[in-house]
Amino acid sequence: MVDALLAYPGHVIATMRAHTEWVLQKNERGKTEPIAMGMRAEQRRGVEYEFDVVASMDRDNVLTVLKSRCPKFTRAVIREPDGMALAADLLAWLQDGAPAADPADFINRATAEDATYEGLLALYGEVEAASLLASPMLHPETGEPTNLGDVIKARGSALRAPAA
Repeated sequence: MVDALLAYPGHVIATMRAHTEWVLQKNERGKTEPIAMGMRAEQRRGVEYEFDVVASMDRDNVLTVLKSRCPKFTRAVIREPDGMALAADLLAWLQDGAPAADPADFINRATAEDATYEGLLALYGEVEAASLLASPMLHPETGEPTNLGDVIKARGSALRAPAA
């Protein structure tokens, strides 16, 4: 799932349920009471490292940014956040940079009739540098689900094999 999200050629906003743990805290009257705390995402461990911005929202509608590559949101704590304003700020940051690589261009180059083994080696390096090796796709010949890296490797292997 995470590979598919990362390979998607657009922007993705994802939500995850938090693993809840209960802790005992003293309330304003000095009595100890159990409080639900969202501790980590209920996905695989470390999944938050795959995303550019990670935040949690508590029951009091306070958004706490845990991790951000967007400077505006680094260590931000926002009470009752305005979703439209947050989205506009994120979109402005996302659009400020080089255009994203298009996996379709890599697929066309990998399946071109004039492709060579050496060219596919170089293409594999480009796709790896763009973090698109796991881009999901249907195999051009079989129609079976696969990924871009495997298609390039298989095509390179076929071109490298001596003609019988």
